[in-house]
Amino acid sequence: MIMKNLYIRMAFVSVLLLAIAACSDKDDSAPRVIPTMTLTVSEVVDNTALIASEQKTGTTFGAKVLEFYPVADIGFDYNIEVKLVKFVEENGVPVSLPYTRKIAEGLRPGVNYITAIIAYNDEGRAVCSAFQTWKASGTEGAWSDGGSAGDLDENEW
Repeated sequence: MIMKNLYIRMAFVSVLLLAIAACSDKDDSAPRVIPTMTLTVSEVVDNTALIASEQKTGTTFGAKVLEFYPVADIGFDYNIEVKLVKFVEENGVPVSLPYTRKIAEGLRPGVNYITAIIAYNDEGRAVCSAFQTWKASGTEGAWSDGGSAGDLDENEW
């Protein structure tokens, strides 16, 4: 009799556990879509560039972009996604996707730049990123790095 009651109780507990698991609000069978996005830097002429980014898959709730930053000034390997995401979080500006902007000021001819973007999920975590390195074109020597023509005393009049 004791064994019979034990089997009945175990069956009841098993059915109860199955019912609770079936009432879960998450659908584990639904495929997870990983967010992805594109980033392109084009029309790099005459000290200008066109930056464009759009969401390809998944859902995101905001983004940050680093429009242009000299590659030579980055002190880490930007191919390591975690480091790049942290750098964009610290130095980027909030934007929404799709994103398009024409850069017309601040580029130095012949300098290699990096453009990077990250997107966030509804919990505020970065879920995808993209970057591109590119070289600014335009008139070489049109930008001064603080060089001086010299002191007036050095010039012969």
